[in-house]
Amino acid sequence: MPITLRPAGPADAEALAVLLDGFAMEIGACPGFAAAERARDSLRAQPLLRTLLAEREGGAGKATAQAGFVMWTPAFDPVAGTAGATIAALYVLPALRRRGIGRRLMAAVARATKGSGGRYIAWATARNAMAARMFYDGIGAPHPTTIIYSAQGEAFIDLAGEE
Repeated sequence: MPITLRPAGPADAEALAVLLDGFAMEIGACPGFAAAERARDSLRAQPLLRTLLAEREGGAGKATAQAGFVMWTPAFDPVAGTAGATIAALYVLPALRRRGIGRRLMAAVARATKGSGGRYIAWATARNAMAARMFYDGIGAPHPTTIIYSAQGEAFIDLAGEE
């Protein structure tokens, strides 16, 4: 099954929404997650948020179909003094996993980051996401040495309201 990676564009919003919905369900996003709206928002956020789609060829006159995606943003480590990237989301359809698609998406981010002068990629995953952790172990990523915090919802609103 040949897989092609390509940048996502505005015409991909509907296909990306289907993938985002699967991603959101898998990570336990709240009910009512508006995948179509989030897909359009993320495609409008380019070039800050970059998105690659993995597509499988339909063969015998069939259209291509989405297999997965990766989203990332530029980043900078002020301690090391190096540019890099932070992966915001990586998702491959469950039926297509363990075929190298996720690894190809990660490698594409690393190449793009290296091509723009970056020297690292970083990402986060839930402690209990064992399949994701095994995947990351398999690509040679060391176990994290930091704890990642995220202010969201009311915590974010409260913090933003402080002087």
